[in-house]
Amino acid sequence: MRKLSRNLIYNLLSIENKNSNYGPWKGSLNFWNLMLWNILFPGRLIHRFRGNNLFKFNLKKNSADFQKECKNIKLFKKLEVFYRDGAVIIDNFFSKELIEEFKSTHSSDIIKLRDENNQNNPVTKKSLVLSDILVKFWLDNDLMLFLQKFYQKKFYARSYPQIYFHANLKYSTSKEKFKNSASILTDNWHVDHANLVNMHVLLEDVKENDMCMEYIPKSHNYFNMTNIYSDEEVSNLDKPIKCIGQKGTVYFHYGNTLHRLLPIENSNRLQFHFEFTSAENILFNCYEVKNALLNNFKLDSLKSSNRDILSGLFPKSLNKGFNIKNGVLVPSSEKVI
Repeated sequence: MRKLSRNLIYNLLSIENKNSNYGPWKGSLNFWNLMLWNILFPGRLIHRFRGNNLFKFNLKKNSADFQKECKNIKLFKKLEVFYRDGAVIIDNFFSKELIEEFKSTHSSDIIKLRDENNQNNPVTKKSLVLSDILVKFWLDNDLMLFLQKFYQKKFYARSYPQIYFHANLKYSTSKEKFKNSASILTDNWHVDHANLVNMHVLLEDVKENDMCMEYIPKSHNYFNMTNIYSDEEVSNLDKPIKCIGQKGTVYFHYGNTLHRLLPIENSNRLQFHFEFTSAENILFNCYEVKNALLNNFKLDSLKSSNRDILSGLFPKSLNKGFNIKNGVLVPSSEKVI
Protein backbone atom coordinates (compact mmCIF):
# COMPACT_ATOMS: atom_id res chain seq x y z
CA MET A 1 0.00 0.00 0.00
CA ARG A 2 2.84 2.37 0.87
CA LYS A 3 4.63 1.52 -2.38
CA LEU A 4 1.43 2.26 -4.31
CA SER A 5 1.18 5.65 -2.57
CA ARG A 6 4.80 6.46 -3.42
CA ASN A 7 4.19 5.49 -7.04
CA LEU A 8 1.21 7.85 -7.14
CA ILE A 9 3.32 10.68 -5.71
CA TYR A 10 6.07 10.01 -8.27
CA ASN A 11 3.56 9.86 -11.11
CA LEU A 12 2.08 13.18 -10.02
CA LEU A 13 5.36 15.08 -9.62
CA SER A 14 7.60 13.55 -12.32
CA ILE A 15 8.26 15.18 -15.68
CA GLU A 16 6.61 13.39 -18.60
CA ASN A 17 8.83 12.20 -21.42
CA LYS A 18 6.63 12.18 -24.50
CA ASN A 19 9.37 10.53 -26.57
CA SER A 20 9.39 7.36 -24.49
CA ASN A 21 7.73 4.17 -25.73
CA TYR A 22 7.18 3.07 -22.16
CA GLY A 23 4.97 5.81 -20.70
CA PRO A 24 5.72 9.07 -18.87
CA TRP A 25 7.68 7.70 -15.90
CA LYS A 26 9.29 4.45 -16.96
CA GLY A 27 13.09 4.39 -16.81
CA SER A 28 13.70 8.14 -16.94
CA LEU A 29 17.14 9.77 -17.10
CA ASN A 30 15.74 13.21 -16.31
CA PHE A 31 17.60 14.66 -13.32
CA TRP A 32 14.43 15.66 -11.47
CA ASN A 33 12.81 12.27 -12.07
CA LEU A 34 15.91 10.39 -10.88
CA MET A 35 16.20 12.52 -7.75
CA LEU A 36 12.49 12.18 -6.99
CA TRP A 37 12.53 8.42 -7.57
CA ASN A 38 15.52 7.82 -5.30
CA ILE A 39 14.00 9.93 -2.52
CA LEU A 40 10.76 7.96 -2.66
CA PHE A 41 12.48 4.59 -3.22
CA PRO A 42 15.92 4.89 -1.51
CA GLY A 43 16.51 1.13 -1.22
CA ARG A 44 18.78 0.93 -4.26
CA LEU A 45 21.06 3.72 -3.00
CA ILE A 46 21.16 2.14 0.47
CA HIS A 47 22.17 -1.23 -0.99
CA ARG A 48 24.88 0.38 -3.14
CA PHE A 49 26.24 2.24 -0.10
CA ARG A 50 26.30 -0.97 1.96
CA GLY A 51 28.03 -2.78 -0.86
CA ASN A 52 30.70 -0.07 -1.18
CA ASN A 53 29.58 0.59 -4.77
CA LEU A 54 28.02 4.04 -4.50
CA PHE A 55 31.34 5.88 -4.60
CA LYS A 56 34.78 4.65 -5.57
CA PHE A 57 37.40 6.83 -3.90
CA ASN A 58 40.58 4.84 -4.63
CA LEU A 59 40.00 3.76 -8.20
CA LYS A 60 43.45 4.66 -9.52
CA LYS A 61 45.18 3.06 -6.55
CA ASN A 62 43.14 -0.13 -6.83
CA SER A 63 43.78 -0.33 -10.55
CA ALA A 64 47.52 0.23 -10.06
CA ASP A 65 47.67 -2.41 -7.29
CA PHE A 66 45.81 -4.87 -9.50
CA GLN A 67 48.26 -4.38 -12.35
CA LYS A 68 51.12 -5.19 -9.95
CA GLU A 69 49.45 -8.33 -8.55
CA CYS A 70 47.82 -9.72 -11.69
CA LYS A 71 49.98 -11.97 -13.85
CA ASN A 72 47.47 -12.30 -16.69
CA ILE A 73 48.30 -9.82 -19.42
CA LYS A 74 44.73 -9.97 -20.79
CA LEU A 75 43.48 -8.49 -17.51
CA PHE A 76 46.30 -5.99 -17.10
CA LYS A 77 44.29 -2.78 -17.66
CA LYS A 78 40.76 -4.17 -17.71
CA LEU A 79 39.90 -3.12 -14.13
CA GLU A 80 40.35 0.52 -15.11
CA VAL A 81 37.94 -0.03 -18.02
CA PHE A 82 35.42 -1.71 -15.70
CA TYR A 83 35.51 1.25 -13.31
CA ARG A 84 35.10 3.68 -16.20
CA ASP A 85 32.39 1.91 -18.22
CA GLY A 86 30.55 -0.32 -15.73
CA ALA A 87 31.25 -3.34 -17.96
CA VAL A 88 34.25 -4.91 -19.66
CA ILE A 89 35.00 -7.53 -22.33
CA ILE A 90 38.07 -9.75 -21.99
CA ASP A 91 38.77 -11.42 -25.34
CA ASN A 92 39.83 -15.10 -25.44
CA PHE A 93 40.43 -15.28 -21.70
CA PHE A 94 39.89 -19.03 -21.49
CA SER A 95 41.54 -21.30 -24.04
CA LYS A 96 39.50 -22.95 -26.76
CA GLU A 97 40.84 -26.31 -25.56
CA LEU A 98 39.38 -25.77 -22.07
CA ILE A 99 36.04 -24.68 -23.56
CA GLU A 100 35.87 -27.78 -25.74
CA GLU A 101 36.77 -30.00 -22.79
CA PHE A 102 33.88 -28.59 -20.80
CA LYS A 103 31.44 -28.87 -23.72
CA SER A 104 32.44 -32.48 -24.24
CA THR A 105 31.91 -33.24 -20.55
CA HIS A 106 28.46 -31.60 -20.59
CA SER A 107 27.41 -32.52 -24.14
CA SER A 108 24.15 -34.14 -22.98
CA ASP A 109 23.19 -30.96 -21.06
CA ILE A 110 23.85 -28.79 -24.10
CA ILE A 111 21.83 -31.07 -26.40
CA LYS A 112 18.91 -30.93 -23.96
CA LEU A 113 19.06 -27.13 -23.80
CA ARG A 114 18.91 -26.88 -27.57
CA ASP A 115 16.07 -29.43 -27.84
CA GLU A 116 13.93 -27.62 -25.27
CA ASN A 117 14.43 -24.23 -26.91
CA ASN A 118 11.69 -22.97 -29.24
CA GLN A 119 9.83 -19.81 -30.21
CA ASN A 120 7.71 -19.93 -27.05
CA ASN A 121 10.68 -20.83 -24.89
CA PRO A 122 13.61 -18.81 -26.31
CA VAL A 123 15.73 -18.95 -23.14
CA THR A 124 16.69 -22.35 -21.74
CA LYS A 125 19.06 -22.79 -18.84
CA LYS A 126 20.42 -25.52 -16.60
CA SER A 127 22.10 -25.46 -13.20
CA LEU A 128 25.38 -27.37 -13.27
CA VAL A 129 26.85 -30.09 -11.10
CA LEU A 130 30.12 -28.98 -9.50
CA SER A 131 33.31 -30.39 -10.95
CA ASP A 132 36.99 -29.46 -11.14
CA ILE A 133 36.65 -28.11 -14.67
CA LEU A 134 33.62 -25.99 -13.76
CA VAL A 135 35.49 -24.45 -10.82
CA LYS A 136 38.31 -23.48 -13.20
CA PHE A 137 35.83 -21.13 -14.89
CA TRP A 138 33.80 -20.02 -11.88
CA LEU A 139 36.66 -19.29 -9.46
CA ASP A 140 39.58 -18.48 -11.73
CA ASN A 141 42.31 -16.93 -9.54
CA ASP A 142 42.89 -13.84 -11.70
CA LEU A 143 39.18 -13.17 -12.17
CA MET A 144 38.58 -13.45 -8.42
CA LEU A 145 41.41 -10.97 -7.80
CA PHE A 146 39.75 -8.69 -10.37
CA LEU A 147 36.46 -8.81 -8.45
CA GLN A 148 38.15 -8.35 -5.09
CA LYS A 149 39.75 -5.13 -6.31
CA PHE A 150 36.42 -3.94 -7.68
CA TYR A 151 34.40 -4.63 -4.54
CA GLN A 152 37.24 -3.50 -2.21
CA LYS A 153 35.79 -5.84 0.42
CA LYS A 154 34.66 -9.43 0.75
CA PHE A 155 32.38 -10.63 -2.04
CA TYR A 156 30.40 -13.81 -2.56
CA ALA A 157 28.89 -15.98 -5.28
CA ARG A 158 25.25 -14.93 -5.51
CA SER A 159 23.72 -17.76 -7.56
CA TYR A 160 24.56 -21.31 -8.60
CA PRO A 161 26.48 -21.77 -11.88
CA GLN A 162 24.27 -22.14 -14.93
CA ILE A 163 24.61 -22.64 -18.65
CA TYR A 164 22.27 -20.55 -20.83
CA PHE A 165 21.09 -21.03 -24.39
CA HIS A 166 19.33 -18.06 -26.02
CA ALA A 167 17.75 -18.43 -29.43
CA ASN A 168 15.60 -16.15 -31.54
CA LEU A 169 13.95 -18.08 -34.35
CA LYS A 170 11.79 -15.15 -35.38
CA TYR A 171 12.47 -11.60 -34.29
CA SER A 172 9.68 -9.68 -32.58
CA THR A 173 10.56 -6.56 -30.65
CA SER A 174 9.35 -6.34 -27.07
CA LYS A 175 8.17 -2.79 -27.73
CA GLU A 176 5.44 -4.17 -29.95
CA LYS A 177 4.61 -7.31 -28.03
CA PHE A 178 5.47 -6.56 -24.40
CA LYS A 179 4.89 -2.82 -24.05
CA ASN A 180 5.29 -1.58 -20.45
CA SER A 181 6.52 -4.96 -19.26
CA ALA A 182 9.73 -6.99 -19.26
CA SER A 183 10.32 -9.21 -22.28
CA ILE A 184 11.15 -12.88 -21.82
CA LEU A 185 14.30 -12.16 -23.84
CA THR A 186 15.21 -9.17 -21.61
CA ASP A 187 15.67 -7.07 -24.74
CA ASN A 188 14.60 -3.90 -22.91
CA TRP A 189 17.24 -1.58 -21.49
CA HIS A 190 17.34 -2.32 -17.75
CA VAL A 191 19.54 -2.59 -14.66
CA ASP A 192 20.06 -5.49 -12.25
CA HIS A 193 20.31 -5.73 -8.48
CA ALA A 194 22.36 -2.84 -7.09
CA ASN A 195 25.43 -4.81 -5.90
CA LEU A 196 25.37 -7.55 -8.51
CA VAL A 197 28.24 -8.29 -10.90
CA ASN A 198 27.37 -10.66 -13.72
CA MET A 199 30.10 -12.76 -15.33
CA HIS A 200 29.53 -14.49 -18.67
CA VAL A 201 31.79 -16.91 -20.54
CA LEU A 202 31.06 -17.48 -24.23
CA LEU A 203 31.00 -21.18 -25.10
CA GLU A 204 30.61 -20.48 -28.83
CA ASP A 205 31.76 -17.63 -31.06
CA VAL A 206 29.49 -14.57 -31.10
CA LYS A 207 30.04 -12.38 -34.17
CA GLU A 208 29.11 -8.78 -34.98
CA ASN A 209 25.71 -9.63 -36.45
CA ASP A 210 24.79 -12.32 -33.91
CA MET A 211 22.49 -12.14 -30.92
CA CYS A 212 24.45 -10.61 -28.04
CA MET A 213 24.26 -8.48 -24.95
CA GLU A 214 24.72 -4.72 -25.31
CA TYR A 215 25.58 -2.23 -22.59
CA ILE A 216 25.73 1.55 -22.35
CA PRO A 217 29.21 2.55 -21.16
CA LYS A 218 29.32 4.95 -18.18
CA SER A 219 25.57 4.50 -17.51
CA HIS A 220 26.43 2.97 -14.11
CA ASN A 221 27.29 6.49 -12.91
CA TYR A 222 23.60 7.46 -12.88
CA PHE A 223 21.34 6.90 -9.87
CA ASN A 224 19.29 4.56 -12.02
CA MET A 225 15.80 3.33 -11.20
CA THR A 226 14.58 -0.24 -11.65
CA ASN A 227 12.07 0.50 -14.44
CA ILE A 228 12.87 -0.43 -18.02
CA TYR A 229 14.22 2.28 -20.34
CA SER A 230 13.16 2.97 -23.90
CA ASP A 231 15.52 3.31 -26.87
CA GLU A 232 14.53 6.98 -27.09
CA GLU A 233 15.44 7.52 -23.44
CA VAL A 234 18.99 6.20 -23.87
CA SER A 235 19.56 7.64 -27.36
CA ASN A 236 21.53 10.60 -26.01
CA LEU A 237 23.90 8.43 -23.98
CA ASP A 238 27.10 6.80 -25.24
CA LYS A 239 26.79 4.35 -28.11
CA PRO A 240 26.02 0.78 -26.96
CA ILE A 241 28.88 -1.72 -26.93
CA LYS A 242 28.25 -5.28 -28.11
CA CYS A 243 29.51 -8.19 -26.00
CA ILE A 244 30.89 -10.28 -28.84
CA GLY A 245 33.98 -12.43 -29.26
CA GLN A 246 35.36 -15.91 -29.77
CA LYS A 247 34.53 -18.77 -27.41
CA GLY A 248 36.45 -18.33 -24.18
CA THR A 249 35.76 -14.59 -24.12
CA VAL A 250 34.59 -13.29 -20.72
CA TYR A 251 32.54 -10.20 -20.00
CA PHE A 252 31.49 -8.59 -16.74
CA HIS A 253 28.81 -6.01 -16.11
CA TYR A 254 27.92 -4.20 -12.92
CA GLY A 255 24.27 -4.24 -11.78
CA ASN A 256 23.75 -0.48 -12.20
CA THR A 257 24.89 -0.51 -15.84
CA LEU A 258 22.13 -0.21 -18.45
CA HIS A 259 22.16 -3.30 -20.66
CA ARG A 260 19.92 -5.53 -22.76
CA LEU A 261 19.93 -8.57 -25.00
CA LEU A 262 19.98 -7.64 -28.68
CA PRO A 263 17.84 -10.34 -30.37
CA ILE A 264 18.76 -11.17 -33.97
CA GLU A 265 16.48 -13.36 -36.06
CA ASN A 266 17.74 -16.94 -36.54
CA SER A 267 20.63 -16.36 -34.15
CA ASN A 268 21.58 -17.95 -30.83
CA ARG A 269 24.06 -17.78 -27.96
CA LEU A 270 25.49 -20.43 -25.60
CA GLN A 271 27.25 -19.27 -22.43
CA PHE A 272 28.08 -19.73 -18.76
CA HIS A 273 26.31 -17.44 -16.34
CA PHE A 274 27.82 -16.58 -12.93
CA GLU A 275 26.77 -13.90 -10.43
CA PHE A 276 28.61 -12.25 -7.54
CA THR A 277 27.55 -9.82 -4.82
CA SER A 278 28.86 -7.98 -1.77
CA ALA A 279 27.12 -10.11 0.89
CA GLU A 280 23.58 -9.08 -0.15
CA ASN A 281 20.72 -10.82 -1.94
CA ILE A 282 22.39 -14.26 -2.13
CA LEU A 283 20.05 -16.81 -3.75
CA PHE A 284 20.55 -19.78 -1.41
CA ASN A 285 18.40 -22.75 -2.42
CA CYS A 286 18.53 -26.22 -0.82
CA TYR A 287 17.42 -27.93 -4.06
CA GLU A 288 20.23 -26.22 -5.99
CA VAL A 289 22.70 -27.37 -3.32
CA LYS A 290 21.52 -30.96 -3.81
CA ASN A 291 21.89 -30.70 -7.59
CA ALA A 292 25.31 -29.04 -7.45
CA LEU A 293 26.74 -31.76 -5.22
CA LEU A 294 25.37 -34.80 -7.08
CA ASN A 295 28.89 -35.92 -7.95
CA ASN A 296 30.04 -35.50 -4.33
CA PHE A 297 32.32 -32.54 -5.09
CA LYS A 298 34.51 -31.85 -2.04
CA LEU A 299 33.92 -28.20 -1.12
CA ASP A 300 36.61 -28.38 1.55
CA SER A 301 39.16 -29.22 -1.15
CA LEU A 302 38.91 -25.61 -2.36
CA LYS A 303 41.45 -23.11 -1.13
CA SER A 304 40.10 -21.08 1.80
CA SER A 305 39.47 -17.85 -0.16
CA ASN A 306 37.37 -19.68 -2.76
CA ARG A 307 35.50 -21.61 -0.08
CA ASP A 308 34.65 -18.24 1.51
CA ILE A 309 33.31 -16.93 -1.82
CA LEU A 310 30.91 -19.90 -1.97
CA SER A 311 29.87 -19.76 1.69
CA GLY A 312 26.56 -18.02 0.98
CA LEU A 313 25.44 -20.72 -1.46
CA PHE A 314 27.06 -23.60 0.44
CA PRO A 315 27.09 -22.55 4.13
CA LYS A 316 29.97 -23.80 6.23
CA SER A 317 29.26 -26.14 9.15
CA LEU A 318 29.28 -24.26 12.45
CA ASN A 319 30.10 -25.50 15.94
CA LYS A 320 26.71 -24.25 17.06
CA GLY A 321 23.05 -24.78 16.35
CA PHE A 322 20.45 -22.54 14.76
CA ASN A 323 17.41 -20.66 16.02
CA ILE A 324 14.30 -19.95 13.96
CA LYS A 325 13.29 -16.29 13.88
CA ASN A 326 10.34 -15.27 11.72
CA GLY A 327 10.65 -18.55 9.81
CA VAL A 328 14.36 -18.02 9.06
CA LEU A 329 17.33 -19.98 10.44
CA VAL A 330 19.71 -17.77 12.45
CA PRO A 331 22.96 -19.07 13.99
CA SER A 332 22.67 -19.56 17.73
CA SER A 333 25.03 -17.72 20.05
CA GLU A 334 25.61 -20.94 21.96
CA LYS A 335 28.12 -23.60 20.93
CA VAL A 336 27.05 -27.20 20.46
CA ILE A 337 27.69 -29.23 23.61
